[in-house]
Amino acid sequence: MTRNAPWRLLGLSLLFGVCALGQDVDPWADYEKVDAILVGPEDDEGPRVKIRISFIDPLPVTGGGRGGSAAEGAEDIILRWTEAGDHAFLVTSEGDLFIDNLFAGRFRENDILIYGKNRLWANGKPQELRKPTKEQERLVFSRPETEAIQANPALGVALREEADGSRRIMNEPWKVWVKPAGGWGGGSGDDLLNDGMTMLRFEGDILYLHGISFGRIEKGDEIRVIDGLVSINGKTRAPHHAINKQPAEHDGGGQPATPPESK
Repeated sequence: MTRNAPWRLLGLSLLFGVCALGQDVDPWADYEKVDAILVGPEDDEGPRVKIRISFIDPLPVTGGGRGGSAAEGAEDIILRWTEAGDHAFLVTSEGDLFIDNLFAGRFRENDILIYGKNRLWANGKPQELRKPTKEQERLVFSRPETEAIQANPALGVALREEADGSRRIMNEPWKVWVKPAGGWGGGSGDDLLNDGMTMLRFEGDILYLHGISFGRIEKGDEIRVIDGLVSINGKTRAPHHAINKQPAEHDGGGQPATPPESK
């Protein structure tokens, strides 16, 4: 063995160690997963639309529920939502689909929907996820002026509306505000936190929003997720890993023309 061999071995060990640390770890490895979900009002709620969404990579169902529209005069519009992994899927009784606070489109029961890698394909074509209109926000999201302060049993804190329309949903070990407020939500375990379709996950000192890393956070940090933008202690925080770097082909909406294969 040459004089430099031990250093070379040490260098290789460090390299492989860094590579191992850099590998993606499945946060849902211990959960039971499903290949698809069926979102929509129950059969006894009348002739409503149910939408099937297939997943490229199976996800666990961690929550869900039912509610009426947040808008006055629209109580007959039923909202059904399902939380799967880092994502939330909401379907109205009219067939409008919302994913992670974004509007995906209006669909029928026989439409083929595939979701994965933070992207949606409808009948083989990429579907743009876009910010809801004011009317859609009025129908789907709670309104600060009419939402009373609510107790959050899962977290032991009060849900409080702020002047900018955001809702404070967590006090310790971080202070967390979100907008839009969904009118439902809470803790789904020690590491999961959601309000409406805003899905946060904490892995140690790493913050994830809808499965995308936003880097390290420290105890006492003020975290604001306002209309999809993340700020930590008043400073805007960019995603740690951009999700749209790889696609070579695009066909609208910043999404690849065909769904990527499952790993």
